[in-house]
Amino acid sequence: MSKYIPTDNKPKGQVKPKLKVKVKFNEEERTLNEYDAFQMISELKQSDSQQNKIIQDLTEAVTGIMDAMSAATSDVSISPPAQQSTAPVQTKLKLPKLNKVTSTLDAPKDIYPNASDNVKLES
Repeated sequence: MSKYIPTDNKPKGQVKPKLKVKVKFNEEERTLNEYDAFQMISELKQSDSQQNKIIQDLTEAVTGIMDAMSAATSDVSISPPAQQSTAPVQTKLKLPKLNKVTSTLDAPKDIYPNASDNVKLES
């Protein structure tokens, strides 16, 4: 197990960059130190990874569209659909028989059991 041992030989304040490089950007000469160079490399890697992500998303989208198009056209055939060989046969509808109607229009109590006695049906 390691233990941090503070030392007094650390530089005070910010360390001055030791590497200086002259670079030409857009017909303009600039002097970069190691911090600037590493910052540029970091930004370049970040933009590269973003571009790779965009390309990957586009590839997945195009693949999905192509799969959907092939699935939509897989059942389409050149020949017309097969027609039904025989016409449908009509059958008789079987309903239950109605036995007997117990009420008449003269007896409103059977039709409207809750109606008062003064209600009369007229025809």
